[in-house]
Amino acid sequence: MPVPVFLIAMPWALPLRPSIQTGILKSHLDRVFGDSVETSCLSAFLAIPGVVAGTDYKRFVYHTQGYGEHPYMLAFHHRFGLPGVTLSDARQTRFLADLKSQAMINITPAGSPSLETIRTLDAATIAVLERDLIPKLSRERLNIVGFTLNYDQSYASLFAARYL
Repeated sequence: MPVPVFLIAMPWALPLRPSIQTGILKSHLDRVFGDSVETSCLSAFLAIPGVVAGTDYKRFVYHTQGYGEHPYMLAFHHRFGLPGVTLSDARQTRFLADLKSQAMINITPAGSPSLETIRTLDAATIAVLERDLIPKLSRERLNIVGFTLNYDQSYASLFAARYL
């Protein structure tokens, strides 16, 4: 029975230019391991914005892409927690201000992402994972799940990996 391998490309700053890494790696794994692996690719580049905004996904993408990976960083902190970091409006503003003052992030002219945007992104990400990946995972055998890490995908991929 082949080992299931899932390669996931999470959203990033240029969602209309998806990465080719998952396709290249899928091809390589299939060639090297043959029938001993069953490789699938999942592109969440437009799946997550699609859950958020339906057919108006482009507006959501353009509204949020200037934030880079900051919304996923905040969503990660909110859902999984880090010492001293929560996502109340006041603490989010202070947390971002502290990071900005330490030159760790560059806030866009529009300010920080809203709490509603972060909660919506969190829910949409979980909806896509629950709909497109989790039903395909095997409970009886090893599953291998890999994530791409280009540009602003780090926290999106960490969020998905931690959720799984």
